[in-house]
Amino acid sequence: MNVNWSNRRITVPIAAVALTAAVACNDYRERMSADTTAESLVCHGEVSVQFSPSVNWQAKHIKATGSGTLDHCASLDGSHPHLKSARVEVSGSATETSCTQVGSGRGTVDITWYGGDNQSGQRLGTTRLVIDDLDRPLIGRTTDDSQVLPGRTATADGHPTSDLSRCPFGLKSASAAGEITFR
Repeated sequence: MNVNWSNRRITVPIAAVALTAAVACNDYRERMSADTTAESLVCHGEVSVQFSPSVNWQAKHIKATGSGTLDHCASLDGSHPHLKSARVEVSGSATETSCTQVGSGRGTVDITWYGGDNQSGQRLGTTRLVIDDLDRPLIGRTTDDSQVLPGRTATADGHPTSDLSRCPFGLKSASAAGEITFR
């Protein structure tokens, strides 16, 4: 059977985890002018993850680790104007995962915040985000002991930026970009 991958949506495991850290604000100006009083921070960026073992047609337990950046952070309600960018480290795993399905899984995103653009300036603290369900959009909660944004709900959504068409033959890594909102 020939599959036209350009017309078929491929669900890649843990790419979903990457999406929590992969935060891109495609409609940045529109969001800045919209009614967003419930949002305390919106950022965008990208992340790359490595899978172990490689993802392919066979459903199996997959682990993922990766890193990325958050940029162009905007405190829409004015509560966090000093948070400008961040570095992120992601890790997670999912069961019964293949090119076409993601089983149950869990992930964490460790975020180091900076006061300047492009991960520069003063280091302002850290946040740990825990994701208990790898749905799209991803919804997670920051831990109460986070130095920055403790006890917040975070929603992330995005899209793959790497070629996923090789997944049936074994996908060792993937990258994604998207948006993350802390409430």
